[in-house]
Amino acid sequence: MIRRQKFGEGYGPVLRAMAALANSYSPSEIAECGYKLYEEFRPDVPAGARGWGAAGVLDVGQILGLKDKATGLTAA
Repeated sequence: MIRRQKFGEGYGPVLRAMAALANSYSPSEIAECGYKLYEEFRPDVPAGARGWGAAGVLDVGQILGLKDKATGLTAA
């Protein structure tokens, strides 16, 4: 579940991008490659920061690019 407070005003765009990415795959494809997709868009953590709670910057465009790749579209 996405925690709304972690994203602030970016929550809506992130939610829509993740939904679009998820909807571009079948459930069986998500089961097969979901973690690999996460590895592609997960934020980089700044040097010196550690652990799951470390803040990073999530790139919505990168998520949408993965959706475009899945559906065979060219990213705009």
